[in-house]
Amino acid sequence: LSPTTILHHHRLLVNIFNAAVKWQILLTNPAVRVEAPKVPKKPADSYEEEETAALLTALEGQPIKFQAVVYIALGCGLRRGEIMGLEWSDIDFDSSLLHVRRASQYVPGKGLITKLPKNETSKRVVAVPAEVVSILKKHKANQAEQRLKVGDLWQDSNRLFTTWDGRPMHPDTVTGWFSDFIKDNNLPPLPFHGLRHTAASYMI
Repeated sequence: LSPTTILHHHRLLVNIFNAAVKWQILLTNPAVRVEAPKVPKKPADSYEEEETAALLTALEGQPIKFQAVVYIALGCGLRRGEIMGLEWSDIDFDSSLLHVRRASQYVPGKGLITKLPKNETSKRVVAVPAEVVSILKKHKANQAEQRLKVGDLWQDSNRLFTTWDGRPMHPDTVTGWFSDFIKDNNLPPLPFHGLRHTAASYMI
């Protein structure tokens, strides 16, 4: 097992035995005497400026909703689940602000669920760059056209990113598209979360 996996197991056992001590099943926690493995830090996956420029150039030929996904990740530094959880009421076009209030996640056996962001500080207001605002306006207009085409079949979720009939889009749809997009355009390998790291580096 990798050091990261062993560390997760160690933390889990510590918590289990802590509960056993609290419930007076055990007198002491035997796991605290086991030294946790040290996990070597590796550089976060991200693009340099030239690679980011190449990505944005290749992005121009993609569907507008996927352009919007990438621009939000790069321009605002949101996580995938946060992007998928965005609703139009979260976007303040007049002030160029974006409110992160929820995240969308797939849970086996339950399907798509909406939950709070990763932690308390993840609920935040983000300034939206002008180029991202422009893409979002185009995406909103495109979604409105799609809604008219399907008529009564549209299920109004108010989400930014939906399926053809208005239902919230599966987060894995974005991951799969992005992986294919990177390969098809001969761009350096990058996981979707790498866009968030790229955004952080760009801001710094």
